[in-house]
Amino acid sequence: MGEVTALGLGTAEITATASNGVTEYILLTVNPISVEELQMSVQELDLKISETSMLSVSIVPENATYKELSWSTSNPDVVVVSANGEVTAIGYGEALISAESHDGVQCGATIKVNRETGTVYFIVSGSVLVIIGGGTFYLFKRRALKKRSQ
Repeated sequence: MGEVTALGLGTAEITATASNGVTEYILLTVNPISVEELQMSVQELDLKISETSMLSVSIVPENATYKELSWSTSNPDVVVVSANGEVTAIGYGEALISAESHDGVQCGATIKVNRETGTVYFIVSGSVLVIIGGGTFYLFKRRALKKRSQ
């Protein structure tokens, strides 16, 4: 009785010869273990302009042969994604970030990049610029206060 251990993918011919000279052959094929499911770490994520976040994916089964993923964005004007799943918000709007396995299994997350709310004040060349809600702005002329003489 003999034992065969697979060392990699492919096909091998196994030959066994008995002490009486009888020889038998068997063709053995080792196939890859396919990805059955991908699970994204988040389903939805809100970011602000220039913020980044690292997305991760769980591969099922864990012993799948090809674990490499390709990443893509549905809207590169809003969110870009690196080869390792890091997303960066570069514009306002919404994008679907997808990860795809070698076997064609996909998963995704929706990334929303919204304008910041609140009021921001800037003093520029003697004027005050007030930005409200990330979109409406007002420009006021700043008046100098005169010192009263006594």
